[in-house]
Amino acid sequence: MVRRTRMGKAIRAVSQNTECCQVNGIDVERVVPRHLHARTGLAALSGALTGPINVTIYGGMGEAITLKTFAVIVMGGMGNVRGTLLAGWVLGIAESFVAGFVGLQYRDAVGFVILIAMLMVKPTGFFSLKSRFLGGAHDDQRLILAPRSRNLPRRGRAPQFSRLAVPILAGLLGAPFFLDTYYLHAIIISMIFLLPAHGLNLIVGYTGMLSLAQGAFFGIGAYVSALMAVHFGTPFYVNFMLAGVVTGVIALPLGVPALRLRTYSFVMCTLGFVVIGEAVVKNWIGLTRGDMGLSGVPHPLFALGGDGISVTTMNGYYYLYLLVALAMTGLFYALISSPAGRCMIAIRDNETLAESLGIPTWSYKLLVFTLSAAFAGFGGSLYAHYLTTVSPLTFQMYYSTTILIIVLGGGAGTIRGVVLGSLVFVAISEALRIAPEFRMIIYGLVLLILVFWQPKGLAPLLDRGLALLGMGQR
Repeated sequence: MVRRTRMGKAIRAVSQNTECCQVNGIDVERVVPRHLHARTGLAALSGALTGPINVTIYGGMGEAITLKTFAVIVMGGMGNVRGTLLAGWVLGIAESFVAGFVGLQYRDAVGFVILIAMLMVKPTGFFSLKSRFLGGAHDDQRLILAPRSRNLPRRGRAPQFSRLAVPILAGLLGAPFFLDTYYLHAIIISMIFLLPAHGLNLIVGYTGMLSLAQGAFFGIGAYVSALMAVHFGTPFYVNFMLAGVVTGVIALPLGVPALRLRTYSFVMCTLGFVVIGEAVVKNWIGLTRGDMGLSGVPHPLFALGGDGISVTTMNGYYYLYLLVALAMTGLFYALISSPAGRCMIAIRDNETLAESLGIPTWSYKLLVFTLSAAFAGFGGSLYAHYLTTVSPLTFQMYYSTTILIIVLGGGAGTIRGVVLGSLVFVAISEALRIAPEFRMIIYGLVLLILVFWQPKGLAPLLDRGLALLGMGQR
């Protein structure tokens, strides 16, 4: 059907260049829905075949299937039916062998180990048809999800919301006096997720690459901070710094081979880090205690002499994390406003042109990948000391997707969008706890509405609001 029929050829053409298809008379509005119906039907058929061989059928089983599906497609080669069949066979046999002879707990990770190892040798998969069907678009590592360089911060000019800085800061400082503990808890959670979101914004919005590994680096930072506090009794600021540094050091060698890959292969490689990291944490019982996790993580302790000062109250956590969030946001702004930040944006806009101008693009991408992981590690440290417990659940895709939603929903490539996104999406998630049965359904509907209403995120909406108030940039 894909190779011989007119509809199959139209689907392949639309995947390559939508505008060109419209010029040549292909009805894109008819092709896309039919393509959706076909792949939905195949997924439903797969689910029907899965039922008899699965002992338990549950609502969340689609997550693992989705991840493995992406792995098979990338491993086989984008757009290649033979490659997909071969990759599915290899992955299925490997998982069955590992589950039977090594251990069921390693079954999900082995597929991504094979995927990453294979992509290191053959980045385009078993059979790549990029030159035949997909053109050069899919060979580009950059995913332009952010505004172009006309929105670069300029020297000598403050951000467009600088006039609101004083009232916003006053409101933040006074929040504990007129908000109850539940609202303070929601704001604290949003400030925790703001740090890994800044890291993802650096790699997505300012360099043009998409990484799904933030959840893994977030979990690594949480475990580093918890282990240091529990076993060595180190103060909070030492744990916080070590969490970011250790996470960055771990990400550095991982980024060296990963950055050799292109677009979808790179995304799947970073996703593999999450799955493999969760398997390691679950099974390294001597260090992490496995599924039991680490409990009793001390509250933030500042050793200033004597017994030191421990932060235990909600107001104390709020002001401490507010200080950290402001400091890290200021550091992020200084980074993107520096010459190094401008080189990152040049790579995002046109990597080939940037390289021709003498910018070491690969070195900058490795630096961005490392710094992005460090920001996630800092956030993980805040998470561990606030909840006082960490577990392998911090490596689940929920955290990676939440961070991605904050960045894309707020506005990739903007600081104000990510800050607003962390507040809005955490607030929505917390507010929906009043209806736990329908929480994720409503949350998903809200995301769909946002995608259609504000496809570029909340940042343009904020800019229009500021313009109406006469506070926009001139």
